[in-house]
Amino acid sequence: MALFSLHGELARLQRLDEALAATSSRRVIRLAALRCLLDDSAFEGAALLTADAEQGLRACAWEGMSTEFCGRVDEILGGLISDDATVYVVRNVADEPQLLPYREALRAAEIGSLVLVAMRGRRSSLGWLLLRCSSPRAVSDSELGFIHVVAGRAAEALLRVQERDRARAAEARAEIVGARLQCLHQVTTELSRAITLEQVAAAAVTRAVPAIGAQAGALYRFEDGLEQLALVRSHGYTEDVIGAIARVPLDSNMPAAEAFRGRRAMWVEDAPSFRMEHPEQSREVKVLHGGAFVCIPISAREVDSGVMVFTFAEARRFDAGERAFLETITHHMAHAIERARLFDEVERAVRSREEVLGIVAHDLRTPLSVVAMTAGEALSEAGPDSRSRARASRLLRNTHRMELLIRDLLDFSQIETGRLSVDMGEHSLGELLQQALETAQVTAADRAIELDLSDELAASQVRCDRDRVMQVLGNLLGNAIKFTAEGGHVRLQAESEGPDVIFSVHDTGCGISSEELPNLFERYWQSQHQDDGAHSSHGVGLGLFIAKALVELQGGRIWAESELGAGSVFSFSLKRVEKPAQEGARATVLVVDDDTSFRREVCEILEFHGYRAVEMMHGRDALAYLASYPPPDLILLDLMMPQMDGWEFYAHLKMDPKLTGIPTVILSCLDRGKAGPALADAKAHLEKPVRMSQLIEVTRTHCQASR
Repeated sequence: MALFSLHGELARLQRLDEALAATSSRRVIRLAALRCLLDDSAFEGAALLTADAEQGLRACAWEGMSTEFCGRVDEILGGLISDDATVYVVRNVADEPQLLPYREALRAAEIGSLVLVAMRGRRSSLGWLLLRCSSPRAVSDSELGFIHVVAGRAAEALLRVQERDRARAAEARAEIVGARLQCLHQVTTELSRAITLEQVAAAAVTRAVPAIGAQAGALYRFEDGLEQLALVRSHGYTEDVIGAIARVPLDSNMPAAEAFRGRRAMWVEDAPSFRMEHPEQSREVKVLHGGAFVCIPISAREVDSGVMVFTFAEARRFDAGERAFLETITHHMAHAIERARLFDEVERAVRSREEVLGIVAHDLRTPLSVVAMTAGEALSEAGPDSRSRARASRLLRNTHRMELLIRDLLDFSQIETGRLSVDMGEHSLGELLQQALETAQVTAADRAIELDLSDELAASQVRCDRDRVMQVLGNLLGNAIKFTAEGGHVRLQAESEGPDVIFSVHDTGCGISSEELPNLFERYWQSQHQDDGAHSSHGVGLGLFIAKALVELQGGRIWAESELGAGSVFSFSLKRVEKPAQEGARATVLVVDDDTSFRREVCEILEFHGYRAVEMMHGRDALAYLASYPPPDLILLDLMMPQMDGWEFYAHLKMDPKLTGIPTVILSCLDRGKAGPALADAKAHLEKPVRMSQLIEVTRTHCQASR
């Protein structure tokens, strides 16, 4: 009777194929192969062996085999196997010389004969199939063929699982790399925005710690004079822990200090074991409460600035990729800290400069005021054609010029630091032009320069900072007069262009070359060309730079057109205030408040809810608006304001029959009682801080009632 019948072999292979197709488990594949070999066969036991250079032969699954033998399989059978062999058949183990030393072990394992068949993958061996019989016996070719088939199919199944695991591992690695890149992007983005040490610390600690899966983290700064590391920011530690690690002396044996002194990272993958091995460092390690931690020194441009500590909840292995990742994050932190340090130095220098400028400005303005008053007094007392009058007039002009230079220096400092601000409101265009012309008239007359004004838009209103616009116009007119020869002509005009008003100053002066035009508005720029008849004095080259900043702060733009020898035109734009339509217009709310930020916030809220908001900073401007435009549907009125306060403004309203019917709501820090009886008939009184819901409800109610 044949040991392996064809019918039985096919049935067993079918069962094997079904088992292999239904699983992706290495263990199930191995056991299925062993059972296929043992079912209905003369073999009494089987094992699947793996082989590698480090561990040699190792039994990873077996059926009907001695556990003791499987544990010694490399020792007993390792000498039989070579890399290029695919099958070994030992009919009688007692006759095999290499197995003689292990006769007792083989007898105890009931192995009288054995077969080893290699499981081959595409490029390498996946292991061996071992089969045993308790007595010596020969193995037929059909048996060997069947074993080879089973070995091949098991190898294919194991390869499939191996490739799946490799693909999953690659996906996992890709996910880890992607997560790390995303984390790095988040942290570096936050760090790039940080300009102070506190901002850097917040970005480094609060962003990095959760992003890398750490339990907690801390950023230390090196304090040179105190020879210690000081905690700047922490995340995830309790108050008790923070108190214990707030200061780390550099001469201590704590991990953070060691990392800083040695200028290399300290990776502690098992904190409990580390505490046992290094009891002298147990205090800091213990309070961190972690299973693992890392201390990475922070250094940029050969400057050691601190240490970053990350604590992890469980013991873990930091592979090369994770170490490189954490060190990269710390590297970015180092450069951000260095940038913050440089920024702090610049800030201190700027503050020092501003303090010096402030002191100098104050110390100069005081004697200049005395000089100006004395010159003014001398001018008033001098005869109309006396030399004393000319000297006093010249002294007064130069005093004024000094005052302008001081103002320019202070404005320049504020522009450089981003602190220059404007106070926007609605102002009469005609008044602005007329005042600017009158101010420049004296200087123009001294040099016999004709100065005229084109004011067709005089009735219009522009949205601007009145004082700053006067400053810009004064600079442009002053330059035009200065660079125009005696007997020349300067014209100031305003034209409409869409929603803008274009202010222009035309002169017949020396002009500017095309090479110089692109540099006009840069700091310290001065023209290199002038006519013989032009004024010879020059400023410090800040006027146009400041004018550009002031115009842009008010939402406009400034430019110049010129040709050498043909005069110049300097222009800038501001927004024109459109008069509201008489019918079908949105409800108009006049907001009168000297607090710029509060006034603008109220106006933005009103605009968002569909109202047209007009803002004025005190009662006098508000009355001027009411005299020129149709009455608003509602007035929101502050009380304590300069020039004309809310009480005086309200009294004017009540005295004017055209204005007395406008509903008025008081917005004030004072409560209704302290506001006084003069405001008793106001429609409502909202005490600051005002809730948005209150503001909109009151506005809606009284705007509807007034229409």
